[in-house]
Amino acid sequence: MASMLNLADNGERLIIQRKSKRYLVIPISDDDMIISPDLEKKLDEAREEYRKGKVTIFSNAIEATNWIEQL
Repeated sequence: MASMLNLADNGERLIIQRKSKRYLVIPISDDDMIISPDLEKKLDEAREEYRKGKVTIFSNAIEATNWIEQL
């Protein structure tokens, strides 16, 4: 296992497969695990907008893409 993680540390693409599912292993830093106060505030605001129904819902990716292209 350590030798496989060393590959990921060196930038190699490491994919693990179990049955029909695949997992990509990438190294992360301690900073990747921290939610800053600014991000926490944005997340709280987004949750509140969702609770109030201020969201746009798409049935599929094509609808979402079309909406984005109209911006």
